[in-house]
Amino acid sequence: MAGLVLVAVLATGCAVNKPFAALESDPAIITSSVTKPIEAEGVDPRDAETIKMAVAEAQSEGTDSHLLAWSNPETGSSGTITAIDQFVGSHGQSCKKFRTTVDSFMGISLYNGETCELKKGLWVLSWFLRDGTN
Repeated sequence: MAGLVLVAVLATGCAVNKPFAALESDPAIITSSVTKPIEAEGVDPRDAETIKMAVAEAQSEGTDSHLLAWSNPETGSSGTITAIDQFVGSHGQSCKKFRTTVDSFMGISLYNGETCELKKGLWVLSWFLRDGTN
């Protein structure tokens, strides 16, 4: 009788192992679930958003003819947009290239960028990079 109980216990142990194997996670799901955020190098994302909005709302065109100050009280950063050139993007959208200073706790740096209007009122930064001449 004891031998029969032992065989029954061992048999159920083998039967339980099969469903646990099915519960193992797929490594692709685990490694793909966390992505590294991409941010403009050296600029707080809130400052990049403030600059983008200032450029998008600027009515006048020109290079160096108008200086446009911006500031972000949330971060304490400020700067001056020194050039805005409006052009039509490759898909017919309104775009603006710009040049700005960024004065933050890290110092003063010069940046170049481009923003385009994807749809009425929705402007997106295409690129925003520190000027290589600094």
